[in-house]
Amino acid sequence: RRRKVLSCYDCRRRKLQCDRALPACGRCTKAGQASNCLYLEDATDAPLRDPIQENKPGSHHSTKLPAFYSHSSRPSGASAPTGDLLSRLEYQDGRIRQLEGLLAKASGQPGKMHLPPSPEHKTNIDQDRETTLLRGRSFKTQFHGNTHPGALIARIPELHGFTREMFDQFPALARIKDDMGALENRVDYAGSNYSAVSDDELKAMMPLRTEADQLIELYLDSYGSLYHVIHLPSFWKEYTEMWTEGIESATPHFVAMLLLMMAAVQCLTSASPWLYRANSSTAREKAVAWISAVDNWLLAQSQKHVAAIDFQVRVILLVAKQVAARKFKRTWTECGSVLRFCMAAGLHRTPDLIRKPTSVLDKELRKRVWAAVTELELQASFDRGMISAPWALQSDCPAPTHISDDDIDQETPHLPALRRPNDFTPVSFLCLASDSHQLRATLNTYLNNIRQPVSFEESKRFTDEIDYFLQSVPEWIGSSSEIPRAMLSINLRQYLLVLHDRQIRTAETKAERDFSRMILIETATRMIEAHKSLTSKGCQALELLCNDQLRAALSLCHITANN
Repeated sequence: RRRKVLSCYDCRRRKLQCDRALPACGRCTKAGQASNCLYLEDATDAPLRDPIQENKPGSHHSTKLPAFYSHSSRPSGASAPTGDLLSRLEYQDGRIRQLEGLLAKASGQPGKMHLPPSPEHKTNIDQDRETTLLRGRSFKTQFHGNTHPGALIARIPELHGFTREMFDQFPALARIKDDMGALENRVDYAGSNYSAVSDDELKAMMPLRTEADQLIELYLDSYGSLYHVIHLPSFWKEYTEMWTEGIESATPHFVAMLLLMMAAVQCLTSASPWLYRANSSTAREKAVAWISAVDNWLLAQSQKHVAAIDFQVRVILLVAKQVAARKFKRTWTECGSVLRFCMAAGLHRTPDLIRKPTSVLDKELRKRVWAAVTELELQASFDRGMISAPWALQSDCPAPTHISDDDIDQETPHLPALRRPNDFTPVSFLCLASDSHQLRATLNTYLNNIRQPVSFEESKRFTDEIDYFLQSVPEWIGSSSEIPRAMLSINLRQYLLVLHDRQIRTAETKAERDFSRMILIETATRMIEAHKSLTSKGCQALELLCNDQLRAALSLCHITANN
């Protein structure tokens, strides 16, 4: 049996006699180390000592010293220890434990407090490290958060073992990997040599009209029905005039927008046979060349004297880069830069605040640009595993108005009548996506918050809210509405995958785990079916734009591995 400790910590360590005086023994007091005098207690539930009462005469022998951490006791307040690192750590850790216990009793909800991290949370931090994708060394690192698809891969150890086994069994795979890496290093995609692109050089890159007509129509039928930031009658008028009067008569901004539209759908065209340059197809190489030219040309453009097309070009540039996988690691940072570029121009505020005369069409285009930019920034944040920009705190810009482009022009004095929700227009996607934007932004913050645990009640509430928006997606008629409808459902369901993947790992009961497992299986299946429905009709637009099909497949693999 362990002997009861009577000496203070320093006297016991030095094997000296201790008079056990309070608040400090005589030996420590004479040595000038009274503030470091530590008594070891066996009790663990002693009350906190009031430092004011401690200094009153006669209070030394009437107050029992607290045992803050299993076997240790230290004075509190201003007399906190300054020496002996181990003693100070035990003191602080024990004090935190006792304060947490007192607060839990006072609130009547043990375990539900949101306190700053304490040493006891180290276990949770260690468990989270396996899914925290922070790779590299020193400052050469890359971070991806919880909503990044790679977090799912980290939680499937069987997948890592299977990959290693396949590489060992088939050595050719390792050689292919090394060869592809060598090809990537050989081809200069870094863009280190930024050469200024003039207006004439930009116009010289325009293809023949037959090719341009096909690509522009393809863009408007695919990505143009998602991020609709242009006015179609005005666009077609300027497009026809360009070919009639010659490309030299067109404005450089309009040519830049056309090049980006064509670059976004360049990889959607069917070429027979497919030709490659290094590890990239010639179609993608052409798209990358157009994107790089416009990117470099934008660097020389003024950010003071701007018009609607300056913002439209930047939105379409983000879409083109995402589809062509051009600098995809910079997607999140570049989306944030465009968002701030728009906020600097006040696009986050309602257009009704503009005092100078502004047409109804320009006000609508401001709403569309802002809705498209915030949608792209939120999706980029979710794919990266980051919290989106908190622009909502100072934004009052309403959602785009559900009207047809044919019903409005620069001379329209008032907004035309609204279209019914079941009537599809190119702006329908932005209108409906804006309705659920706040919910998705809240969920993205919730899922990427490293300090907030997942509760089953919150998960169920978010599931019900997402289901509400899924049920409100109209049944549009026509092939042009298939991509927006699929995108609306995918944008909502992808949050269910991450939410219930996180919930299933923290569920306390079998019923909670079964509920999350059912939601995961149903959601992943629905998302894969949405992609298959489009690809079976020859539409590959969302396959290049989204990463959710990878997340859905990994979620099914994760459930299978756990079972």
